[in-house]
Amino acid sequence: MGKIKKVENIKGHMTKEQLSQHKDAEKALKRYPKLNFEPPQGMKREAVEEWNRIVPLLAENTPVSELDRALIEVYCNAFAQYKLCEQEVNHDGVVVTSTTGTKVRNPYIMEEHEAIKTIKVTATELGLSVNARAKLELNNAKTDKSDPFERVLSGG
Repeated sequence: MGKIKKVENIKGHMTKEQLSQHKDAEKALKRYPKLNFEPPQGMKREAVEEWNRIVPLLAENTPVSELDRALIEVYCNAFAQYKLCEQEVNHDGVVVTSTTGTKVRNPYIMEEHEAIKTIKVTATELGLSVNARAKLELNNAKTDKSDPFERVLSGG
């Protein structure tokens, strides 16, 4: 998901039709139902804490809506799973003794890796990763406000 580039921040020359389409898209994003900040029921404490941390930031910086609720919940639950696995690995170590008495790799390590994969995918979709934000900021930085044509397009 990430930030949607405002029409006035788009680099290059757009036709009137393209400009109109972008303005329509901006308006349409504002018509979606606002995201309910209340965390979903049944989430683990760590997931709720992450929800409460990121939802205000997302709402402030991206056009999230109630339609994104499930994706945010997936991210927060994966984050909670990651934290649980990390605690278990830190407590028991990378190698544990199985029920048969042999030394084996801690099974929480694989669970932790799965949670990390989910976090990476959902964070990118939500614009939570450094890379996703950097791309957005690079696109915003490309706008040349000194370009007279750009000023006309942006209404400035």
